[in-house]
Amino acid sequence: MNKYFTFILILSFLIIFSFQNSNAVSYYQNGLNFEEKKEYLKAIEQFLKAIELNPNYFDAYYHLASCYFLLEKYEEANDIIQKGLRLEYEDNPSLLLYAKILIKLGDLAKAEGICDSIINRNPTFLDAYFLKAEIKIYQSKISEAFDIYSKLLRRYPDDWKVNLYLYKFYQNIGKDKESLIYLRKALDLAPYEPAVFEELSYYYFNKNDIPQTEEFLQRLFELDPKNPQGLFIKAYILIKLDKFEEASNILQKLYEIYPTRLNVLWLNSYLAEKLNNYDKAIKLLSSTLTLFPYDEMVRFYLEELIIKANQMQFYDLRSQLAEYNFKWANFFFSNGFSLKGEILLRRAVRLMPMNTNYRWTLSEMFRSRKAYFKQLEQYNILKDLGYSGISTKIDVLTYSLRNSLENKYKIKPYSITDSFVTLGIFAMPSNFREDHYNINLIFSQMLFDKLASIYGINLYLHNENIDSLEQIAKISKEKNIDYAIIIDNIEPVPRNGYRIYTKMINPDNLYTLDTKIFYASLDFPILEISLYSKEYINSIIPCRGKVLDAVGSTVLVNIGYINGITKDTEFIIINKNQLKKNFNSFGFNTEIGVMATAKIKELSETCALLEITKKDIYSKVNIGDFVFIAPKKK
Repeated sequence: MNKYFTFILILSFLIIFSFQNSNAVSYYQNGLNFEEKKEYLKAIEQFLKAIELNPNYFDAYYHLASCYFLLEKYEEANDIIQKGLRLEYEDNPSLLLYAKILIKLGDLAKAEGICDSIINRNPTFLDAYFLKAEIKIYQSKISEAFDIYSKLLRRYPDDWKVNLYLYKFYQNIGKDKESLIYLRKALDLAPYEPAVFEELSYYYFNKNDIPQTEEFLQRLFELDPKNPQGLFIKAYILIKLDKFEEASNILQKLYEIYPTRLNVLWLNSYLAEKLNNYDKAIKLLSSTLTLFPYDEMVRFYLEELIIKANQMQFYDLRSQLAEYNFKWANFFFSNGFSLKGEILLRRAVRLMPMNTNYRWTLSEMFRSRKAYFKQLEQYNILKDLGYSGISTKIDVLTYSLRNSLENKYKIKPYSITDSFVTLGIFAMPSNFREDHYNINLIFSQMLFDKLASIYGINLYLHNENIDSLEQIAKISKEKNIDYAIIIDNIEPVPRNGYRIYTKMINPDNLYTLDTKIFYASLDFPILEISLYSKEYINSIIPCRGKVLDAVGSTVLVNIGYINGITKDTEFIIINKNQLKKNFNSFGFNTEIGVMATAKIKELSETCALLEITKKDIYSKVNIGDFVFIAPKKK
């Protein structure tokens, strides 16, 4: 009887297991069908059900992780692929996917180690070589990446993937002529491969050859009607032609396929803004920020849109964004990073200008920097906002400033700037594969916002991308721009941030005065570019001031200790009519044309009283002449 019962029990178990396994296979097949149709959310649902019924279903883990990866849900993909690898720890495609996920999570060393383990075990698994070379490029080890591709080309000269990756490599290092050779060869070797037509479409789009781009796009859609890269390029073409409504319709299709991908959400919000649909744009960016809470680009763009829209329905969101900035500002102030704190505090005030707590903190920040006139300005705003007890503080501070140079000479602080140098800020077109569409232009806006706070610089921001240096020269001539900063290229570094390639040119002759690479972190890119920008400008355009009054050997100028001047600072004075000779095609030279030298007699916040120590007997210092910090003797 016991044997019979045991037999029935085992048989029942086998039937149930067989039934569950059959259902798991059914869910898995459904998932594959949805994945093939690029309906990734539905595919994920099916794969999860398959795993629930059969926790050892290895293939389901792999495809589930792939779907999460395509939707840019890297943490989830990482968790799933590791569970799958516990079942098949030497499966090369799974290991390669794991390495790709690690790259997105910023662990380049571990990803490279996985590639090496695949190569050692299976030397003919080419995708591992490609990924390793990609890691080398991220690490700026260009020669090592080139060595990998060169060895592959010698070994597999007729492999279309090898040629396609060599094309990408040469594109990355700016060798267009060489890259095209490999792209054409890849086309000859794989005339029906969608990936080749993706690259051909991108190549000719970047060349602004729209007819040729559309020809390759047509072929791409014949091979893969829902190809996401093809849809992106089609949308970019329509944006370029100012057909924003049509571009929005295409992006809506991409949104249905990839509802959590950053580039899809970003571009949809960009198009909504272009169509003046601020409600849709802000809601899209708000949902994007929920998915990517530490993406400072998204946060910056969202803040700008909310301020531009100026609608009461977004008051709560505006308040949340301001509070986030305020908390981080306090964190930076508490840990000694006052410049970072200032940037975030100003952003909080910009979002909620009537918040007295933010205003008071801003006034205290100015007090800590001895910027008392700025502090007084905030006190007066607080008084208008009804801040309790502020009137007494205004009286005390006003009395303490009564003997300042500004009050003695009746000069409004921070009101007088020079006008002999105008700086233009321009952006080259962004890499269209970057997640944040038009990122170069956004960084140029960040740079403008920061430089606008540097006293005494006249700025011009060009709000559209420029296509050539000649275009900069033309605009500079119209706007009387003396120097131009160009955001040339922005190179993302997985999980770490961005490298921002900039240069400063003289637009008269397009001579490059300086080049600089900024590093911007992923979490606070605005802060890094802001911190480096002032030093960058001062290396090209020196600290200077204007003569406001000149009587005998005493000269009043409009720079003070807030500009970094100390009582030991020495100055030179140059005649305003001779100044252009000093600022020539190749930068500036303040060692010629000097008509006087001077030292500090009295120093205030925004003014300084100078005493002339040496003067050319044939020269007379007049109002409007310029003063510079004396160059240090070599």
